[in-house]
Amino acid sequence: MIDYWTKNANTRNSQIESGKDITFLEIFVPYYKSKVQMYQPKKVLEIGAGTGHLALEISRLGIDISAIEPSLGMFNIAKEKCINMDIKNCAIGELKKICKYDLIISHLVVHTIDDFVKFVNDVKKHLSGKFIFSIPHPCFFKEYKNIEIDNYQYINEIPAIISFNISLDDKNEINSVPYVHRPLSFYINNLIESDYKLEKINEIFPDIEIQKKYPRLWENPRYCIIECSFYN
Repeated sequence: MIDYWTKNANTRNSQIESGKDITFLEIFVPYYKSKVQMYQPKKVLEIGAGTGHLALEISRLGIDISAIEPSLGMFNIAKEKCINMDIKNCAIGELKKICKYDLIISHLVVHTIDDFVKFVNDVKKHLSGKFIFSIPHPCFFKEYKNIEIDNYQYINEIPAIISFNISLDDKNEINSVPYVHRPLSFYINNLIESDYKLEKINEIFPDIEIQKKYPRLWENPRYCIIECSFYN
């Protein structure tokens, strides 16, 4: 497996630490923390912990959270932050020990996975409860980030390698990372066919006070969060 993210790890860490990643800090972190507080899980797993910031925030709620991160560069940053946390440098399909979690989260990871069906079946092995994951909104993300995808048609699953900037850091590009475009129906249908119960789809659209912190107001939702469950 090619590690596309190590070369971007320091950039992502800097964007979060500096407060420039408004979407992560003021939208996604509060969202996931609210779900943890709502469901009160005993054991949480984060798939694709990145630089460890989200797992660390959740741990501060007094929650038993473990994390996995396949990118070595991201993992090395995360393990320095998450000192007292069980964090492994691997993908979900590489976990040898089967542990059950009543909440599994995965933030902006699923759209980088080549085989979505294998991924959600690997998740099921460790899940007895809720699975919540976020993705770039398939309807609007391409236009918002000005991403070029060869032979693009919305309805098709299309893998690509993309580069992009975040709104408040246009000097530092996230360079050459995987992105698999899939229509929303692909996610919904395959989750149902994989025996998940689909519970909620939230199209992320922040309130006006948060939007004012960006260079321009949002015209459309830029991200989705899908909530589903599987009890085993």
